[in-house]
Amino acid sequence: MAAGILSGACGGATKYQADADPPVGGTSGNQAGSSDGPAKGGSSAGTGGGGTGGTSSSGGILGMGGSGGTLGTGGERPCVSVGGSGGNGQPFAPLSCDEEVGGPRPDGPAPLIGPCEAIPDEVLVARSQSSQERTPRGLFFDSERWKGLLLEPCASYPEQMSERGGSVGLVGLPVLFTTPWFYEGSFCGIGPGESARSLRCDYFQDGVLADPTPENLAFLASIFWWHENRKKAGTALIGYSVANGDASDWVELCTVRPTRANDAGGGDLRLERTRHSIFQDGTVSLGQPELVRPIHTCR
Repeated sequence: MAAGILSGACGGATKYQADADPPVGGTSGNQAGSSDGPAKGGSSAGTGGGGTGGTSSSGGILGMGGSGGTLGTGGERPCVSVGGSGGNGQPFAPLSCDEEVGGPRPDGPAPLIGPCEAIPDEVLVARSQSSQERTPRGLFFDSERWKGLLLEPCASYPEQMSERGGSVGLVGLPVLFTTPWFYEGSFCGIGPGESARSLRCDYFQDGVLADPTPENLAFLASIFWWHENRKKAGTALIGYSVANGDASDWVELCTVRPTRANDAGGGDLRLERTRHSIFQDGTVSLGQPELVRPIHTCR
């Protein structure tokens, strides 16, 4: 069976909290195999209105290019000073098939828990400059940037990744990994290294999350975010917020990224929010990025 590339996106809102506990990593309904990832933990922040939505659909890369929405504040905003080149940090580690696979980040910056529009421009500019601060503690992170081709459909056992990697042109005998969230085959035999991953069917299948909490939805959304943005310089996931409703809960992820030539709103950087909904039966409705505001840097 040919494998397709998986899609995804995020949503909600509450108070801004600059120094928060890390959010929680998702857990599978059936913890078969072993996980090398760090422990999960954390809590949702605040409350808000509920939301509704349909089921998620599969196929295609998670779209971060949408430029809808409205500006978070009116009028012209002052430019923000850009720091020196030292903010880029150390380069990613060299290729190794034996490296531990990704999971909830145990270190890094604290996630900013609250509505995206409350995050200061200075924080957004600094995070955009640092390759080592692209995701906050507790959300998905992989020190190996070359890893992470995310394929559909979901997988029931790790050996499926050997066939799926070959179907998208990966060559060599893969090293297979098992986590509570996905199975992975890392191909390092011939040519540039790459890995193929598929979410576990007992974790997320046909748009349904096995353990349907807003925090677990935030972690699922961060998996999609990482696999879409892992190679995009200047793009960073800053934090998220949660809103609880009667029929569904929302999770909103906040992203800063460089402005592209065809983006509306101007500016050198863009603050975007992406909202996801989750229902009591675990059904997930995936959103698309919306512009919160442009950010002008001083050149």
